[in-house]
Amino acid sequence: MSPEFSERYSAPMLKGVPTLGWLTSILLSLLTLSVFGTLRNYGPDSVVRRFHMAVLDHDQKQAATLVEPDFDSAPTEELWMNVSAIMTQYNASYEIQNVIRKPNESILVVRYQYPNGERQSLIWDVVRRDGAWVIDTRATALAARKLTNAPNYGLFPVR
Repeated sequence: MSPEFSERYSAPMLKGVPTLGWLTSILLSLLTLSVFGTLRNYGPDSVVRRFHMAVLDHDQKQAATLVEPDFDSAPTEELWMNVSAIMTQYNASYEIQNVIRKPNESILVVRYQYPNGERQSLIWDVVRRDGAWVIDTRATALAARKLTNAPNYGLFPVR
């Protein structure tokens, strides 16, 4: 420090941070981490992410908690089979490209990228039922049919 600075500002400079400052910093950090950790598994994009994770883990029980109608319905089984093929057989990665949010419904555009560079998108319809977000597999199947012009929900062409 220059002598000029010391002469102008004669207030004593504190060395180190007081204990209260450290405690406050730690508490704020823990609060921030807990809020982000809690919200990580909430919302429509989280439901789609968890469905993809269930596919990769071959966990149909987990996936069943994320869909409507139940897992034994035709649209849900077809969505499971098609996404399973994309993610495991064709080794594609996915990315949520866009989310259109409404109070009780969200439309997500999910892009799949195959190892050969090809890309394909699917529109997912996620709705809030009884306070929880679930994938509406009927609406998702209908969107897939319209997007691919496939009458039988052959959602993704076999490569």
